[in-house]
Amino acid sequence: MKYIKIRSCIGIMALVLVSCTQERNTVSLKKYTDEVVFKNKGTVSRDMIFSKVEKKGFYVETDEKYRYMDGPNYLFEKKGDSTIEPPSGMRSSVPLGGFGAGSVELRADGGFMDWDIFNNSPATGNDKIQLNDAFMGLYIQADGKKAFATTLRTHPPKKLPAVQQLEYSGAFPVSRLNIKDSNIPLKTKLYAYSEYKIRNSIQSATPCALFSLELENVTDDEYQAAFLFNLPNHIQGLFNVDQGLVLTKKGKEPSSGDMTLAANGADEVTYSVADDLNKLWDEFSDNGNFQEDIHDSGQYGAISAKVSLAPGEKRTITIAMGWYFPERPISVEIVGNYYTNLFRSSTEVTEKALSRLPETWKGIIEWNETCFDNSLPDWLQDAMVNSTATIVKTGIWTKDNRFRQWESFACPNIDPIHISFARSLPYDLFFPELKKSIIGAHGAAQRDNGYIPEKLWPRNSKDPLDQPSPGRVLGDCSTSFILSVYASHIWDGDEEFVNEMWPHVKRAAQWQINRSQKFGLPDRLAATYDLSGFGKKDLVSYNAFMHLAAMKAATELAKERGKEDLVSLYKENIAAAQNTLKAHLWTGTYFRNWWNKDEPKNDDIHIDTQFGQVWSYLLGLGDVIEPELMKSHLEAEVVAADSPYGMKVLAYAGIDRDETGSGVNNTVWQAGSIHWSILNIYLQMNPDKSLGQAKKVINHWRKGLNDQWNYADLTSVTNGYPHTNSHYGRQLMLWGIPLALSGQQFSAPQGVLSFTPRIEAPYKLPFFTAHASGVLEAKVGEPLLLTLKSGHLKLNKIIVDDQTLTENATLNVGDTIVLDQG
Repeated sequence: MKYIKIRSCIGIMALVLVSCTQERNTVSLKKYTDEVVFKNKGTVSRDMIFSKVEKKGFYVETDEKYRYMDGPNYLFEKKGDSTIEPPSGMRSSVPLGGFGAGSVELRADGGFMDWDIFNNSPATGNDKIQLNDAFMGLYIQADGKKAFATTLRTHPPKKLPAVQQLEYSGAFPVSRLNIKDSNIPLKTKLYAYSEYKIRNSIQSATPCALFSLELENVTDDEYQAAFLFNLPNHIQGLFNVDQGLVLTKKGKEPSSGDMTLAANGADEVTYSVADDLNKLWDEFSDNGNFQEDIHDSGQYGAISAKVSLAPGEKRTITIAMGWYFPERPISVEIVGNYYTNLFRSSTEVTEKALSRLPETWKGIIEWNETCFDNSLPDWLQDAMVNSTATIVKTGIWTKDNRFRQWESFACPNIDPIHISFARSLPYDLFFPELKKSIIGAHGAAQRDNGYIPEKLWPRNSKDPLDQPSPGRVLGDCSTSFILSVYASHIWDGDEEFVNEMWPHVKRAAQWQINRSQKFGLPDRLAATYDLSGFGKKDLVSYNAFMHLAAMKAATELAKERGKEDLVSLYKENIAAAQNTLKAHLWTGTYFRNWWNKDEPKNDDIHIDTQFGQVWSYLLGLGDVIEPELMKSHLEAEVVAADSPYGMKVLAYAGIDRDETGSGVNNTVWQAGSIHWSILNIYLQMNPDKSLGQAKKVINHWRKGLNDQWNYADLTSVTNGYPHTNSHYGRQLMLWGIPLALSGQQFSAPQGVLSFTPRIEAPYKLPFFTAHASGVLEAKVGEPLLLTLKSGHLKLNKIIVDDQTLTENATLNVGDTIVLDQG
């Protein structure tokens, strides 16, 4: 490549990049993009009007603040004198970035929101960064005809031209904009995405957003087309050209580092640096390129990538925006970013990202097929594919290889273990090394008495990361730890890690037993459902189920290590706990929320009482109490607590009245409704009816609020709007639904994969292990087929409905085994 300077001028400056090769660049990604499945869309036109309306709540995240009290300040579309929900992709969208690398979102109107790439987070202050002057643009001109240029935004800044309409769809890690404008005769689609590959967290950690513009000339004329990306100089750095347009800021501030804009697939690439956005745009709209020399200072830096298209020709231009900011702070220390171990600069980031586009798209397609190539309902598939966006959105990955995650930006704790556990399923199934980083840190933070503390960083303190919080004493901290370690044992088979954690498991189990001395169950403990004074109650049903599941897991770990004394001790505790649960907390119809020895019995019912049982089933640990009691309880939950948006978390079940007043007790904690569906499936209730509660919650976010990339933890029971928290992860338990439907159980140590399908053929159900995934397919009157879609799997047995169908099977990607049931 060679650089050719054109001419000098004050104001706008540019540099042209010319390819030395005589071969025409015909880069195309269409064979990959055509395979991507989307199950949502939102259309935004330039005549739409949007405004924000205050909705009553507790604390949430807004466009301006990570944590905002009494919100949300929620976006709506205005229609005359009324307001309606905006199109999908306006309130939230797919985050573009890498694991622990920060992210930015491309919204349905073409604007960019939530710039979290500059090491900004609740650790550096409550104000968020929004760069409204960032935009993309398109230039087209046919031979002898007038040129046309527009921003790819329906509501651009500074009176720049607006595109007529954009149709947004999101399937993490990809956003798609279908560009619709009567002035554009070319077929145009824009794909915004990041590197993401399941079971390869390092390859998913690239600090880069990629933008691929697909152009197809369906006319009889030859066209020139150019793709623009304009980047505001937020860090107030200096520009230069080095394999792209590079913006650099020296120093040791969180925003010190560099960013690079680079392009692939173009015939000509030019750059501009300017202080006047309108002048920059005017030059681009005249020629589709920049013809001035650049200098190093300016408020905006832009790249233009230009191509020519013959009639019938298809071209793809990709612009990469990479970043490299090494100085990530958490409280009193600079923890850095893991991606600085992988790259030396943002220029290297964009160079490598652009060089491996086909590889990136293969990883995207692999994930997309994992979620969509099955017979699960559309609403569940859509939720699955977008669920792991939370890892990118709120993840932290330090330079010394500690992966951590905010509880949420609105509730800025780092990895409360009860929250990490609730969102751990996709980690267990696709990125087990990240989960083990978190769980290992909790083991190291264990107190002398055996209790696993709640958080890995005391919020708003001067303590460093991984300084355990003095915090609350909860009934689902030590229990979550024990169950998490057992999940790593049974699904991942990493016995080195499990052996390292085993001493912590023993001490945590003993702590649970010590807290059970008075009543047979752990007493006076709060819980993740921080409501109704759980910590002031002698016994709480939710904690009881978590205790029983954890002690069953501890029993299995002790048994496999030949610790018969511990096995006996744990079994004795389980028996006593079951008796106490029935004696003090069973009403005859359901398990009451809490029990105090010296107070009258209450009639409250907590809709997520049996969360521990969900995990006991997922991990193959069986019933923690008689199934008939659990079924009765689940039926009572719906009668007492159902609403149009999911089940209210705490209801008075005695008669038809509300004893709980207001506040968080009167909200929908959505995860409880998802757990309700999972439990009913495991208890062999009607699958369609069982799925109803999870469908209600998920569809409320994806089709009611059109905000599915920003789940709040709590919604209002009266209107369904977000009440508390943001970008939450508890709903990731939705991955338990396909596991329940297939009845999958996997033992990595034994090499056994078994299924007990809960639905009748025909079906195509996905299965997942920590190192492979695929589908189990049944057609009426035909043998079962098991196909591996990703990873590698070596099995000693495959069992369906308690019948061993295959032994000693090794599967690679694409392999299918015929399972003849005789």
